[in-house]
Formats: sequence, structure tokens, C-alpha cells
Amino acid sequence: MGKQIRLIARLDIKGPNLIKGIHLEGLRVIGSPNEHALRYYQQGADELIYMDCVASLYGRNSLGDIVKSTSQDVFVPITVGGGIRSVEDARRLLRCGADKVAVNTAAVLPVLLEYSRANGIPLVVVGRSDGAAEEQYYRNVLGEGFEFRRRDAQHSSYKYLDESEVSVSIDSSLGYETVARGNKNAFFSILGVFAPSEEFNFGWPGTYADQGPFWTNQPDPAAFRRILDHLFAIDAAQWRAELTAHRYDDLMTFDPGNAILKNTLQLELSADRATEQQATAVSCAGR
Repeated sequence: MGKQIRLIARLDIKGPNLIKGIHLEGLRVIGSPNEHALRYYQQGADELIYMDCVASLYGRNSLGDIVKSTSQDVFVPITVGGGIRSVEDARRLLRCGADKVAVNTAAVLPVLLEYSRANGIPLVVVGRSDGAAEEQYYRNVLGEGFEFRRRDAQHSSYKYLDESEVSVSIDSSLGYETVARGNKNAFFSILGVFAPSEEFNFGWPGTYADQGPFWTNQPDPAAFRRILDHLFAIDAAQWRAELTAHRYDDLMTFDPGNAILKNTLQLELSADRATEQQATAVSCAGR
């Protein structure tokens, strides 16, 4: 019997709207979360995931009403994540109709702060906005002992990551990009524990072990510490060798100036022109 496949639709939410990320820096409104959830359900989705993408800016998850409305018409499991910091937060969402909750940032950040203090390594949190509300959220979660940096026109996420000795990504594609740029990154890909699907594992759709020298798919503080110890201990040459050993170029390649893309397009266009010229020559010969 072949492997069973489950189709899980993820819906990213900001306020009352379904949104889509634009180049990891901006957001675009797509429409009504409930309408799209119902459409996915009618098209055969096995499960839905609602992620409150701005929960960390305001220190709360605001998906209760959306989940309550969706659960009246959609009869597949619903997982909710973003801004869940307490048992009461989880209870509230479960009462609204969620079947499961996902805890990411709040599960990892305290471990990072503890590691930072124990090893004398500065902890820097890079925000997703230039507003004060997001910084206050992290202050509420972590207290003191870390530096918060905001993105602006002069300071992009990429600039901050390029300046870091080791960065940590929590279920974010930005981690893959920073490694492709040559930087060391710890991948804590833990969302799949709460919404079971290989899609959320490290390296998907590639096939990787559940844990490795610089990644884990489990929300395990011991694994977090092991990975951080390893990354701070190895030098740049060892890091490059490790990426090669684990076929990282199969996942993502850094292409400054889009040179590889431009060359590929040029070859495709040249092939198309050659085909057109050949077709024209054949047509003329047949007259």
C-alpha cells in the first residue's frame, strides 16, 4: 500500500484578513479567511492551519472569532498558532472550535535567553516591523537581557543576519536564505509537531532525518542547546563542509544579482528563437 498523503492548507492571518507574504518583507491582503477556508474544505483539504502572523506585534492571538465562524461550516481539524503564550490562551482557542494549537516563538525564546546568559553570548531579536508594539511583546515574554532591533529602510532582515555569528529561524524560510548567503543558522522547524505534516520539516520536500547537526523538527530544549553549541564551535570552513555533506545546495543557492536566473532565461529565449527561425525556414522551403 502506498504512503498516505494528507493535504493541509495554511492560512496566514493579519487582523480580519487572509494575507500573503511578499519577498519576506511585505504583506498583501488576499481576502476573507472564512471564504478561503470553506473553499479549501470543499476542494478536499484534510486539515486547516490558521497562523496569526502579527500576534507577536500585539502580544495576543486574535483568531478566536475567525475560528468560531469557520468551525460552523468546516468539518476537518483546525490548528491555530501565533501569540499563544499560556494555557488560558490555548483553552480560549479550543473553546472557539480549534482542534489543536501550535506554540513556536514562546517555546523557543526563553531557551535562547537562558543559553545567551549561560554562555555570555548577546541575544538579538530582529523584529518584523518598525513599531514599538512588537518590541514590547518581546519585553513581556523575555524581560531584559536581550537587544531588540527594528527593520527600516537602512536595516533589512538580510543585513542583520549577515552581521550575526549564528542566527536562529523558527519555521521560517528566511533561515534557508541566510544559509545560502554563507551564514550559520540553527533551524528549529517545530510547527510539524502541532500540525503533523512533512511539509513543515526541515528541508522539505527533500528527505532529511528528524534531527541533524544544525536542525531539529522537535521542540526539545536539549536539541536547541546541542545545535547552538555545535554552531558556535565550528569555523567557516567546517560550516561549508557540513553544508556540502548534507546537500544543502539542493535546497537553496544564493544567486547575487540573479546571475543564474538571467543566464537560464537567456538560454531559454535563445532556444525559443532558434526554434522559431527553424520553423520559418521550413515554412519558406515548403512554398
